[in-house]
Amino acid sequence: MLKRPPQKNLMRATLYCLVVLISVASSQRNLQATEAQPDIVFIIVDDLNDWLGCLEGHPDAKSPNIDALAESGMLFPQAYCNAPQCRPSRTSLNHGVYPFHTGTYFNAKFKGEKKITTPSIQQFFLNNGYRVASGGKVHHGGPGNLGDSLLRRPGDPRPPVSEDKFGALRPPNDGYALDVSDEQMGDYKVAQWAIEQWKQASEQPLFMSVGFFRPHRPLQVPSAYFDQFPLEMIKKPLEPATDDWADMPEFARRLARSHAHKALHSRKTPEGNIQKDLSDHDYLVASNEWETTIRAYQASIAFVDRQIGLFINALEKNPRNRETIVMLVSDHGWHLGEKKTLV
Repeated sequence: MLKRPPQKNLMRATLYCLVVLISVASSQRNLQATEAQPDIVFIIVDDLNDWLGCLEGHPDAKSPNIDALAESGMLFPQAYCNAPQCRPSRTSLNHGVYPFHTGTYFNAKFKGEKKITTPSIQQFFLNNGYRVASGGKVHHGGPGNLGDSLLRRPGDPRPPVSEDKFGALRPPNDGYALDVSDEQMGDYKVAQWAIEQWKQASEQPLFMSVGFFRPHRPLQVPSAYFDQFPLEMIKKPLEPATDDWADMPEFARRLARSHAHKALHSRKTPEGNIQKDLSDHDYLVASNEWETTIRAYQASIAFVDRQIGLFINALEKNPRNRETIVMLVSDHGWHLGEKKTLV
């Protein structure tokens, strides 16, 4: 039997799946590796928002594989990420500990962080008789260090140097339609590794944590996915009718108007003036790149949906003859203008 429970809003879904896992951990602390124990597949997708068909976050969403997963399972609408950036969100999710208990608030390490003594999800299942396979970006730096099989995130092809707009301190648009096949991309390789791990028969139950990188920046995927979203047809997200930042605390306001905790951007206008202190979104709008960034992001979602589908299809047959539980979440979502401040 294949159970497929994804979420109502992947951008807000992290906490709820964490609650599910904590419930398993607290109620079955002495798991026995018997045939009664299910195989568990935990899929995490980097920077995925609700622009999926099943979540109706964007009218042009193309995500047939995630939609099919949702159709055959459950959506959880009341769920929220524990932090708005990769490392603190994933640390909290994988260990079941809130950021305010660990001091892990940023992607970069901070001197005020505490050592986490709560075992990770992978450690918990290892301790309870499961074979553990972890691959791709599961923790912030990769698959983690615990498991019977580990796969670090494979790299991706890059555009020609003269055309590559990606830089860690630059805002999007870093989108680029690569002249490559899916097989050359890192997420395809993660899917193939996961399929091979799934196919291995064993007496032990299996826990898999599989991390897909797209639609994380750089928004560079094969050109066939860009072709699905003609630039002249791109629809921008609706901006809020009121100031959607009004109820945000000062820390959240500063974080939202920074880029990786660095100084905000500046640009030279056609008239020769310098615009300063631009957030990522301000920069995109001022640079006339909002639509091109949306296109690249949607292409990246369509691409990763295809790779997830390859793996999900393999789960239809369980070589260990066990029940299978599948969970799919994002770490913290992504905004492309939905929360723009009106001035």
